[in-house]
Parts: sequence; C-alpha cells; structure tokens
Amino acid sequence: MMNHKNLLIAALLFPIVGLAFLAGTKAYVSSLGKEFTLPVIGFDPRDLLSGHYIVYQIAFDIDDLCAEYNEPQAICLVDSGDHYASNSATDCEYPLTGFCQGGRFQTGLERFYIPQSEALRLDAAVRKGEGSIVLSVTPSGANVVKALLIDGQSWRAED
Repeated sequence: MMNHKNLLIAALLFPIVGLAFLAGTKAYVSSLGKEFTLPVIGFDPRDLLSGHYIVYQIAFDIDDLCAEYNEPQAICLVDSGDHYASNSATDCEYPLTGFCQGGRFQTGLERFYIPQSEALRLDAAVRKGEGSIVLSVTPSGANVVKALLIDGQSWRAED
C-alpha cells in the first residue's frame, strides 16, 4: 500500500506530466506542419467568463461548404501559398477537419488567447477584417494556430 507521501508526489506530478505532454504535442505539430495563412472574420461570442481571447471565423471561400448540415466535413489545404482547394479531403496532403454548426464550418481553431491589455485593439482590428491566422497543419491532419496577424504583420510589436 502506498503511503501518503508517495500518493501526494504522484498527485502533484500527474498534472505536470500532462501539461508537458500537451505542450510538447503542440510544439511538435507547430514545427513539423506546413504553414497556411488564412483570413479571419470577427465574431462576437457573448461569452464574457472565458478569459481574454478573440473569437473569429476562418473565412473559407468555398461554396456550399456546409450544404450537409451538421455532417462532419474536411477541407483540403493546398500547398500553393495560402489557398485551399475544395471541401473534399479525399487524397489530401493537408486536411483540415471540422463540422458544420449553424451553417458555419467549425474547426476548433476559432479562439486566439491574448493579453488583456491588447484585447480591445485586436478585437476591433479582427472585426474590421484586418486579421488572419497562421496555421500549422501536418499530413495526418493535426493542426495548431501559430500566430495572429493584423494587416499581414504580427500583432506583437516585438515580433
């Protein structure tokens, strides 16, 4: 039987190991994936209790992307700059999966966390249509948002 000291050590190490694994996975996808820059449209979530972040929609320019309402979808990101080809991910090198909800294609990448001091400025810029995001996507479909751009430049002054 484990004594209380060993149980306490295990309880303290478990979340640390879990967070390290999550951070390592995101860093791996970020470094290994192909980068795509996609325009975003501002969106008001009316969720004031979830922290400081910008909520946006990726401005996919694909007709009838959510024609099959609430069905799982995937789009194919094409390795020719920052464009995507179609809503078909069959034989796709860089698939981006998601689902349709309320007529919108949701990927799970629609939030970008920011410092509170920058929230109003960045939210206003994204709502004006000046924002884009840089995604890193692997051939297996793993993805992560690497950066938020305002007018094609990093939102951070030091970047």
